Amino acid sequence: MANAVAEALFGETRGTEPETVAFFGGGHYQREATGIILAENVAAGHMAPKYAIDALDFGMFRQAVEKNVGKVSRVLILKDGANAAQKEKIAAFAAELGVRAELV
Repeated sequence: MANAVAEALFGETRGTEPETVAFFGGGHYQREATGIILAENVAAGHMAPKYAIDALDFGMFRQAVEKNVGKVSRVLILKDGANAAQKEKIAAFAAELGVRAELV
């Protein structure tokens, strides 16, 4: 579907399947994440805004990473969209699952 939209908008497709990532931090609409999605060949499996991170437990995080069409290869934490404790929490959860976490 993404390739069809890209072809309709830009007259071309990228030709490869996007990498599946999960985003954490930022506001409800996560403008930074949208910019990354448009600039890179990534698809967002799940997105959790800053206000939801404090209530997030490991079980919910695990489901956000594991219940996707594509395998989540990276967890992206919006560096200006989460406080230090939230960044540490998400990075620790990602490490426990063996998934790379990056500040973007």
